[in-house]
Amino acid sequence: MKTGESVLELGLYASECCLQEALFDKGDSFSRCPRCSNVSAWEVVDVVPSSEEMRLLKANAGRKH
Repeated sequence: MKTGESVLELGLYASECCLQEALFDKGDSFSRCPRCSNVSAWEVVDVVPSSEEMRLLKANAGRKH
């Protein structure tokens, strides 16, 4: 994923140039690197579940007990 492309899933991403981490939401556009301001490729560090996904996980966990 590169600067200007649309974010497909909520998550924490790191710029390849400076390894700066940033949180991007689904539908956002990847920004320039916050450290060097250059166009950058972004790699997923960690996917963050949406509030709806968390609600469903909690509901399903309650059913297993």
